[in-house]
Amino acid sequence: MKIIAQTVFLLILCTGLLSAQEPSKEEMEKIQSLRIAFLSQQMELSPEQAQLFWPIFNEYDEELRRIGRAHRGIMRALEDEELNEKETTEQIMKSFELEEAELKIKQSYFERFNEVLPAQQLAKLFAAEHAFRRKMLKELHKRKMRRSKEAPGREGK
Repeated sequence: MKIIAQTVFLLILCTGLLSAQEPSKEEMEKIQSLRIAFLSQQMELSPEQAQLFWPIFNEYDEELRRIGRAHRGIMRALEDEELNEKETTEQIMKSFELEEAELKIKQSYFERFNEVLPAQQLAKLFAAEHAFRRKMLKELHKRKMRRSKEAPGREGK
């Protein structure tokens, strides 16, 4: 059962950024600003397109964040070794339901996005989201490596 829980955890980790520490509100706002700038540049939005696109995107992003928060709650529950078999199975099934809900959100918002942007620009959105996530993970990894080198007693590791 632990292997299933670990597999689910890895799947969820791939869908978003998870870190041991919750970033501060200021850090989250800075990341969000960088993300919007990066997406705007990659998508090559005109001012008119941006005016129509961003309000829809913000709704979409909030719905995905809500799903992400629920996923993190499930992951915390699965880390609880006191869960019995039934409770563990229920948490895993909830995780699958959230993944299904996430897919439905993405599909419905694709239709809404497609009303204001051509599919080629939407393809750039999804590619840019993936690229931004990769950049963030790479930066997080660099910072962790720097911290581990700076930590006392960890020299040379």
